[in-house]
Amino acid sequence: MVLALACSALTAGGCNPFSCPTAEEMVSLDQPVSVDGGGATDAGDAGAIGDGGIDDAAARCLASADDCAAFCRERVGVYLDACKRVTTDAGYAVLIRYYTPCA
Repeated sequence: MVLALACSALTAGGCNPFSCPTAEEMVSLDQPVSVDGGGATDAGDAGAIGDGGIDDAAARCLASADDCAAFCRERVGVYLDACKRVTTDAGYAVLIRYYTPCA
């Protein structure tokens, strides 16, 4: 339902309500991270998750490829489509695919 609301422009705006456009973001895990739009970088900032914040979620993702969902959800919220830790020349990164609201 949230996804359908995100695409509320429907066909009048050229967006099929069942297929919002997607975008991808590659986020390095080798440096401190912040949440888009929130600037949260530690547990004391707004937008922090749990007790450890976005950096804690990044550390858990760095330690285990199976523990990246919290990090990805914090980055893109309810628009998350796919989340995968990948190896790059610089180390580890997370490839995040998310829906972009039709507006």
